[in-house]
Amino acid sequence: MKEYISKKVSAIQPKLNPKQIQLLENVFVFIKDLGAEPGFFKSSLINEQTHFYILVTYLINKIRNVEPKNVGNFLSQSEAKKIIKAASIFSGNTKPPDQKIKKKLVEYFELSEKQTTDVTKREHRETLFADILNLI
Repeated sequence: MKEYISKKVSAIQPKLNPKQIQLLENVFVFIKDLGAEPGFFKSSLINEQTHFYILVTYLINKIRNVEPKNVGNFLSQSEAKKIIKAASIFSGNTKPPDQKIKKKLVEYFELSEKQTTDVTKREHRETLFADILNLI
């Protein structure tokens, strides 16, 4: 707190290191590019905080240990298509393509209704979200 009050800029330590900043930039540029798809930014996957948090966490985990030059291999067009389709399913604009996805969606939405900050439930939602994308 002292360094903020004294305004010694050189004494202020950033809360994120450069690698973490780059990681977040990669994720949010990827999400911004998904916005080229009509209706994507209006989907519940983007507009509902619980779902958006899971999406961002999923993407961060996907590229966390990837060399910056290889991020495009992990945040690919194929991944983008899956997320766009998931966004349409989450918003109710598209029906789940099969029963496996439907079952996981039901469980995901049940876990998203209450206690969204509960660590165990959040981790389970993250796993379900990844499973849903892998099945799409």
